[in-house]
Amino acid sequence: NPGSIGTMASNGCIRLYNHNIKELFDMIDYDTSVIISGGPNWRFSPYNRVVTPNCKGADVYHVQRILNALGYYDHPADGIYGYSLELAVKKYRADNNLPITSDIDEEFFKSIGCEKFE
Repeated sequence: NPGSIGTMASNGCIRLYNHNIKELFDMIDYDTSVIISGGPNWRFSPYNRVVTPNCKGADVYHVQRILNALGYYDHPADGIYGYSLELAVKKYRADNNLPITSDIDEEFFKSIGCEKFE
């Protein structure tokens, strides 16, 4: 269903245009392990939420990568908001004079330089 590509139409399905599938097929050998990451594309969608512990998604992954680069999070980014990320969020908030909470909200996103696009 090409009309579903680029939308929040499912919870984990991978949707590609046929020409992208053919391109990928030619690039990767049979039996190659592949990791698919949503990356920061959520920034271009109307989807918006306050991220709290136990949340999962591309937004969590992106925060983990930024906090890792800033020296607050020293674990691999996996898109899962666990206890280590919660500690990093609280430390970042304390160091940057933000209310100390485990929420990753709009104020937090802006503080780390991550804003939504249209």
